[in-house]
Amino acid sequence: MKPSITLTRAALPAALATLALFTGCTTYTQQAGNFHDSWNAGQLPAASAEINQKADKNANNQSTVVWSLEQGAVYRALALENIPTPVAGTTPQMQLTPFGGAAAVPYEKEMTQRSIDAFNWASDRIATYDEQAKAKVASETGAILTNQANQSYRGRASDRIMLETYQTLNFLKLGEYDKARVALNKVLQHQREAVETNSQRIADAQETAEKAKEGKVADEQGKTASYDTEKALKDEKVAAALEEVEVELNTDVNPYEVYVNPFSVFIDGLFFMTRPDDSSDLERARKSIERVAGMAPGCSFIKQDLELAEGLAYGKKPDGLTYVVFETGSAPYLDQLIIPIPLFLVTNKVDYAQCALPRLKRNPSYTPTANITVDGQNIETQMLCSMDSVIAQEFKNEWPAVLTKSILSTGIKGLIQYEVKRELKKQGGTAELFGSLATSLYTATTTIADTRSWTTLPKQFQYARFQTPQSRTITISVSGAPQTIAIEPGKVNLIYVKNVAPSLPSLISQTVLK
Repeated sequence: MKPSITLTRAALPAALATLALFTGCTTYTQQAGNFHDSWNAGQLPAASAEINQKADKNANNQSTVVWSLEQGAVYRALALENIPTPVAGTTPQMQLTPFGGAAAVPYEKEMTQRSIDAFNWASDRIATYDEQAKAKVASETGAILTNQANQSYRGRASDRIMLETYQTLNFLKLGEYDKARVALNKVLQHQREAVETNSQRIADAQETAEKAKEGKVADEQGKTASYDTEKALKDEKVAAALEEVEVELNTDVNPYEVYVNPFSVFIDGLFFMTRPDDSSDLERARKSIERVAGMAPGCSFIKQDLELAEGLAYGKKPDGLTYVVFETGSAPYLDQLIIPIPLFLVTNKVDYAQCALPRLKRNPSYTPTANITVDGQNIETQMLCSMDSVIAQEFKNEWPAVLTKSILSTGIKGLIQYEVKRELKKQGGTAELFGSLATSLYTATTTIADTRSWTTLPKQFQYARFQTPQSRTITISVSGAPQTIAIEPGKVNLIYVKNVAPSLPSLISQTVLK
């Protein structure tokens, strides 16, 4: 079926001007290169400077959310104490900031508040973009032909859930328990909404694909072309290019509940175990810990917490406990994959266009465990949550919609460009020359995948729990670098350890939960 395109001499200048508007040429992964280099090398001052510049530059555009998420995570890292608290009876050490100067009294709290502010801005933008999306549902079909990287990034379900989980930890650090409770309720809300949102996303993509078969999907200038995504997916070249992606998506993925982050559920259970207002909070704690136990069957510590949670209604109390949470490695990121897709022309010739897709890549480098010495006994942290699995499973759920939209957009634009070139060739001379250049530029600058993702999340969350020793002193070793920690006064304590890569020092902080 011939694409229904009409391009007159009078319309040619407007068409070329429209093509020139599309000038984006780098993916998010490329734009964030310097920041990632500093972050992965453990250079927090440089990473902070980079991310602050990026966040300021993108303070209110289509990529605001992702840069704000990265910024919030960097401030959380800066808030972690780099120098352990002196042990009683030893020579006091000067506390240093990550910038090497003498620490102001509230440095850790100041960085925590900055993290809260960055996450709040991301959350506000998400809410705004969600409302805007609801208001323009009718125009979303046309937007499918616009590069997805130029659409507002509204945060994936895993982003929204981890944003509020980190906010919970930030509020606990500052002793703002009511705000922590609100953040945890938002986690539950995001989990409930995620399944429905993705189902609607897939349904919308399928509906648009059906309209495209009939030539009812138009670009910004009202031009249309008929394209069949199902037929394109059956093409041998397309199938071969996608096979490796499918294998990657099904490799090492733990069977978690759909859109559920075990770490977030664990923090929910821990909060309501230690700070319940009534019996309903105790029951919420039990249910949360029970859910985590089902998703982390190999973790002996969660079994102990389940026993405790089940006894809360009978007077058991989580007193005299210390928890160590260990963030290790880096979460998966998105890279760009270029595949050929067929253009179904009216001639016997089959041309191919380049389609840019996001591809999930895992980070293999991480420290497998943190070792804790308590009264001469060695305890190793155990995996609580694989962010590789959380993010891969979500990406897999979204993949049908992403794939359909990307192929459909590339196919229709390819057919439209084909007809534009045919008209230009008829006109010949300068029009053909500059028109060909313009369409080539358009193709090069819009063949870009949306690789925006929250890259400063960890690869895994691990944890350990134990009775707080009478000495209130423990030693934590990560990659053979021991740090002696004096546990702060409290009935229930949380020690937080972050290690981005095995070669880097660990960042450690404490929070009194009760």
